[in-house]
Amino acid sequence: MKNSINTNIVSNYAIYSSKSGLSLAINNNFLSAINVNPSAYNISIYLNGTSGTYSFSNNVLMGGLYTHNGAYLNNILLDGSASGSNNFYYYNLGNSTQFGNDFGNQQNVDMSTVFVDYTSGVDNGLILAPGSPAIGAGFEGVDCGIFGGDRPYMLSGMPPIPSFLNLPIAE
Repeated sequence: MKNSINTNIVSNYAIYSSKSGLSLAINNNFLSAINVNPSAYNISIYLNGTSGTYSFSNNVLMGGLYTHNGAYLNNILLDGSASGSNNFYYYNLGNSTQFGNDFGNQQNVDMSTVFVDYTSGVDNGLILAPGSPAIGAGFEGVDCGIFGGDRPYMLSGMPPIPSFLNLPIAE
């Protein structure tokens, strides 16, 4: 996917479905569900179907996670809870004890040490800071977060090649 999805009071969810039998892979995204109260978060991912498979890798998440049959790998949860049933959590970082510390997960991570400036509201604030605990902390030594993995997030959605944003029209 490689997106930045932020919600406001219109929706309490960044991703929502109650349909069973879905198969989703959500990779290299920033997902945030901010409540009316800016200091509270709703659900970033709510997938309540009792059957289906969901994989989430190299995401940065702000808000709760509620899934069944989800596999979480190399994600960073800035704030929120992780719940549901039959979920697997490997090599994730959480600001609290959401994932525990088994299977390469890290708990109670100070998020100010993870990113350059995750509070800026700009995607380049999610670049890993020098010495970040997320560097090389993912499965097989990849970085956790949106810039890790085989297909990292591109800042502002721009590819790393020359791009034209505006072309003058000849009159």
